[in-house]
Amino acid sequence: MKLRRDSTRLIYEILSLAGSGVSRYRLMCGVNLSFPLADNYISFLSGKGHLKMALDDDGITRYVITTKGERLLRFLREIQDELDGLFLVAQQPSLSPINRVQLRNLDENVDKDIGWR
Repeated sequence: MKLRRDSTRLIYEILSLAGSGVSRYRLMCGVNLSFPLADNYISFLSGKGHLKMALDDDGITRYVITTKGERLLRFLREIQDELDGLFLVAQQPSLSPINRVQLRNLDENVDKDIGWR
């Protein structure tokens, strides 16, 4: 099951893509948003001063992250790093084949005692 992204995660992804300037179409595809949703987020971030529109040499409208947007992206990246650290599963030490067999036998014995097998 795929988890839904919250608006904070979407803003993080949009600002990350806009670092080098991105068209609306590339933004929609890169963040996997529908046109209306992408439009809402672009309008919101532009209105708050985190994105700005710029025309490239070919006359294509690009969305570029502003200094204010870079600051927000840094904060969101720090928060995301902290959250990722909370959910990391501790690496289990690798088990030798003998230890695996011993653990399997122990699991089977416990299962029998509980009545699961």
